[in-house]
Amino acid sequence: MQAYIAEFIDSVRADWPQVDCMVVSFSGSDFRCPYGPADLLEFKQEYLVDVQDIKQQMSSSTCQFILFDGGEPCLQRQALLALARYAKSLRLKIILKTNGSNPNTLRSLLKDGLVDYVSLEIPAPFHEDIFQKVTQSKTFFIQPSEIIENIRTSIALLKTSDLDVLVTTSVVPGLMFRKEDLEAIAREIQDLRCTWTLHPFSMEDNLLDKMYLHIEPPSDKFLHNLKEHCMQKYPGLHIEVRPLQDPQTAQ
Repeated sequence: MQAYIAEFIDSVRADWPQVDCMVVSFSGSDFRCPYGPADLLEFKQEYLVDVQDIKQQMSSSTCQFILFDGGEPCLQRQALLALARYAKSLRLKIILKTNGSNPNTLRSLLKDGLVDYVSLEIPAPFHEDIFQKVTQSKTFFIQPSEIIENIRTSIALLKTSDLDVLVTTSVVPGLMFRKEDLEAIAREIQDLRCTWTLHPFSMEDNLLDKMYLHIEPPSDKFLHNLKEHCMQKYPGLHIEVRPLQDPQTAQ
């Protein structure tokens, strides 16, 4: 079996949970957020590797945790399940970073006990216009409304689990920054046992849209104001602000 995997890192400090872990970065994504990393969006031939090679690297690591991120790892269902099963055979704890648009893959992972932590990225409120503007996820085969319902299904699945869940949202001036937009996300996750982290978008050189290299990230004060607004509306939510200087291994 082969998979599109851009990188394997033997040991790095994850920013959630705070552990040393291996990282398997799957390439290919169904979201094309303009402030996201361009190098992980496509299924590039140069990233095609044998899953067995990744397993060998996993077996030689001393880490007790493994992070599957991307891109969107759940797009490559069979490869992800195979690597997750192997990780469990090594008694590893599994962290999955996903956008939640593939609930069937998430359901399989949960059913077989193949994930311990889930980092769910929700980049926009579930209103079709702003959701499409932020994620650029619409294709000939799938509409934003269907993608939104898939994410809602993933949230529902996580509600029935006992996993530790982190929800992350990037705050991007001019694109994803209004109180109303953050409040709408809060409404969707209010009954999910999770920590919701608000963080500024990262001004890395490989951004899909270079325009965002010239946009000033939001200040900590701005992020805290958004947090306070959402907590007033939904006091049961656990919301944290991640400053720009924090590491962003699993954003």
